[in-house]
Amino acid sequence: MESNTTPVLSTSYFPCIAYFSILNKHENVLIETQESFKKQTHRNRTYILSANGVLPLIVPIQRFKDVSLPICQTEICYKTPWQTNHLRAIASAYGKSSYFEYYFPQIEQILKKEHRYLIDLNQEITMLLLQKMKIPTKITPTSSYEKEIKEDYREAFDKKRIFTDYTTKPYFQCFEHKFGFQHNLSALDLLFNLGPESKQYL
Repeated sequence: MESNTTPVLSTSYFPCIAYFSILNKHENVLIETQESFKKQTHRNRTYILSANGVLPLIVPIQRFKDVSLPICQTEICYKTPWQTNHLRAIASAYGKSSYFEYYFPQIEQILKKEHRYLIDLNQEITMLLLQKMKIPTKITPTSSYEKEIKEDYREAFDKKRIFTDYTTKPYFQCFEHKFGFQHNLSALDLLFNLGPESKQYL
């Protein structure tokens, strides 16, 4: 499988709906493992809709002097209880959604693990969401970094609050009555609200 002919995406924490729309369109995709970690991107953050509006969830990263380390070596920091905070935020935001009870236990199980590397956490989350959405896309990690790629989505979601720049078709959201429909949130929002209809929506 050549990365210059196969779509390449960066790793992502609870990827947004646009990310999964790309996965849903291809039988095979590559996930970049050799790029350097980039701050303030979806690689370690996601956005959900809470009772107080759109809320970012950010995975803290260990800081090292060598900032050129590939993202496959980017380690998660556990000095703060971010896992507990994220789980509470997700439960508060989606506890009353139609499919919360079906999906939350497995999400909770993943987040309670202490993954050493960010890419391993993201991979397990992405595979779970693909499974629940019944999307059969095969994901393969890159083995080397290539600058020029035909279908390059590695920077597609780098802008802060990227969800404001991607228009999604409206679907029911728990706090839509307070804030209006919010575009391109984490795919968690889609899954908790639409459940098995998520793939059809994509």
